Order: sequence, then structure tokens, then C-alpha cells
Amino acid sequence: MGHKNQYLSRKRKFTRNQYRNKPSSIDSQAKNDTTVASNIELKTVSASKLEDLKDNFLENSGNCAEIFGHRIFDVTTLLSVFVVLCCPVCLHDELILTEDFRYGICSNLSLKCRNCDFLKGFTSSEKINNKFKLNTLIAFALRVIGKGYTAGNKLFGMLDLPFLSKTAFRIQELKIQQAASIVSIESMKNAATEVKKLKNLPLESISCCGVSMDGTWQKRVYSSHNGCVSCISIDTGKILDIEIMTHFCRICSKKA
Repeated sequence: MGHKNQYLSRKRKFTRNQYRNKPSSIDSQAKNDTTVASNIELKTVSASKLEDLKDNFLENSGNCAEIFGHRIFDVTTLLSVFVVLCCPVCLHDELILTEDFRYGICSNLSLKCRNCDFLKGFTSSEKINNKFKLNTLIAFALRVIGKGYTAGNKLFGMLDLPFLSKTAFRIQELKIQQAASIVSIESMKNAATEVKKLKNLPLESISCCGVSMDGTWQKRVYSSHNGCVSCISIDTGKILDIEIMTHFCRICSKKA
């Protein structure tokens, strides 16, 4: 066997090439950037997404308090929610929900505890002058679309919802009629005042202005007994007066 060269067994060290022997300014900047980056905690894509979701949740959580209006709930679902809640007095999960009475589609509800004397009452709709607001809105909505008690009773019956009695629905109609009459009178007074101001006339004087008359009936094909005539200002295009006319009188028909 020949003698093995002792230099061949040594591992050759890397001494760089002639262009990398001296550290350049770019290398120094890269080294500094690496040092700074090592001090900063690296964030993965998943962590960034979770932070974005957290920020969106915090931004939208403030909007939860702005929920308003009416919702339709199944009573069974509502009862299942109150069952898991704890009583604020004895801290037992024995709360029960009961309905004290119902007027129309609104109810007076009570939250009671079986373990103590805790009792909390609330209503399913806001009250205005001790009257449920939702009952009036339902009657007004049906009248806006040209429907009455029969259509509303059929609709709420198909949805398995309680509805107003015929007497209660009539009371709501009279309230809406009175409110609409007051608003219409005020609107026509404001329209007449606007015409006088346009012509630079005193508000107490009688002014001459051009008007247009227009009439309409409750039903088509001239088969309706009820109609109205409106007086519209040419200058402003607003209604100055309106008159309801009818061919039928219920009181006279009963006497006949």
C-alpha cells in the first residue's frame, strides 16, 4: 500500500472568492435587516387572518346595540332561551315565561323564578299612551296596501299568529283616520300659506291664484260609490283643498 497523503484527508475550508473577501455596504445592510427581523415576532398567514376577524368582530359588536324594530319568534324557541338563564336573585336556572294577557297581536309577559320570588314583567311591543304600537302599525299597513280586517285575519291565520278582533281593528282604523285628517288639514294650510307668500300677500287676506281640479274614484269602471275631488295649485303643485263625495249613505239605506 502506498502512503496516503495527509493533506488529502483534511477538509478544505471555504475562504470566499476574490469578490466577497471584503464585506460591502449591501452585506452590512442585509445583516442589520436580519438582526432587526429576528427581534420582530414573525406572524403567519393564519395569525393575520385571525387578527382581521377579531378586528371585524370588535367593530361590528358595537352595532348589536343598534338593533331595533319588530321580529317574529316562535314561543317554543323563546322558552328554550329563558330556561338556560339564571335567576339574578338566587342564581338558579329555574326561570319560566308566562303570558299575563294578550291584546291583538301584542302580549304582556312575565319572567318568574320557581325557586324565589323574582318577577319581571315586559311587553312584546312598545306602548304609546298605554296602547300597543304594533297593533296600530298592522292596521295602518293593511290600509296602505288597500286591505282590511278580512285580509289581515287570513294572513295572520296562515302564519299561526294572533290577530286583532273586529272591534279592536275598527278602533285602530278610527285612530288612523283621525290622525290622517289632522295631518291633511295642516298640510293644506301650509300649502295655502306658501301660495300667499309666493304672491307677497298678507296671510289674512284672500288671494286669487290659478288651480286645477282633479277627481278620482275608489274603484274603476265608474262602479264605485265613493270618490274625492282635489284642488291643486298651479303655482306650487300642492293640494289646497279636498272633498270626499259619495253616492251611498248607510244611515239612509237602513231607514229605507
